Amino acid sequence: MIFAAFILTVALALLGLRDLCRKLRRRLADRLARGAEPMAGHGLDARAVTPRISAVRQDYLAAIHAREHESEYHQELLDSARAMVSQMGFFKKPTDGNTSAAPG
Repeated sequence: MIFAAFILTVALALLGLRDLCRKLRRRLADRLARGAEPMAGHGLDARAVTPRISAVRQDYLAAIHAREHESEYHQELLDSARAMVSQMGFFKKPTDGNTSAAPG
């Protein structure tokens, strides 16, 4: 009885695998019949960075030095950080004449 149940289970598993393989083959055949679809919009267009890369490869230090610095943006970042830090209690100047924190 147990042997018959085991044989039935194996047979059903094999039938399931056969059906799965048939479905996968059918899907693959359908895809191949449709042909390869173009992959528009994928990948990187390296034309914009190619001159920069070649300059860095030839002379790294000169390329880094010649790089355009976004000073206005960096200056705004520094100003905002300075304003934020200056509002912290540790960096504020004492308002009364006493500069020592400890009484004594």
